[in-house]
Amino acid sequence: MYTVLLSDKVKKTRDEILTALEDQGIETRPVFYPMHQLPPYREPGGAYPNGDYCASRGICLPTHGRLTDADIERVCTTLRHILQA
Repeated sequence: MYTVLLSDKVKKTRDEILTALEDQGIETRPVFYPMHQLPPYREPGGAYPNGDYCASRGICLPTHGRLTDADIERVCTTLRHILQA
């Protein structure tokens, strides 16, 4: 996976950006959820701000063996456009 972490300057939420990319036919995924957010490992009152931050701001961009340079350029250009809008 190729993961990017949205900076604090990006005012859109991770999910808004994921939706905008999907609307352009680009499949993405949120980063993995931190363990403390998963039901078997939940800790009442547990605080893991770095894990929470990364989970809320991380996006996994498409990767596979058949991506062309043009595909990669399209993903990058589209993401830049969404971030600037």
